[in-house]
Amino acid sequence: MRFQPRLTRRRCAEFEVHHPHIRALISEGVFLPEGTFVPLPKLATEPFLKLWEQEVFKLLLAEGKITEEVAANVRSWQHSGFNVDQSVRVEVKDTEGLQRLSV
Repeated sequence: MRFQPRLTRRRCAEFEVHHPHIRALISEGVFLPEGTFVPLPKLATEPFLKLWEQEVFKLLLAEGKITEEVAANVRSWQHSGFNVDQSVRVEVKDTEGLQRLSV
């Protein structure tokens, strides 16, 4: 079995505010060579959220874009702006849903 998430960088150009984000298209399972589909268990989002936040801060700190104080301040917020959302699904024959992913 092979699992490879697909990530794309996104920006909300319709708004004046710079709002970078990343979308990931992740399969809910894998197909075995003989064609059997094996679903993956539903994963908790919290570990991914913490890893995402950690890596973004590490990048911004390394590039001198923020200070440790800024990172600590944002980490203390109840809603830091970091989010992992797995509520959107695209079913097998949902061509319109697939088209929306490519925009």
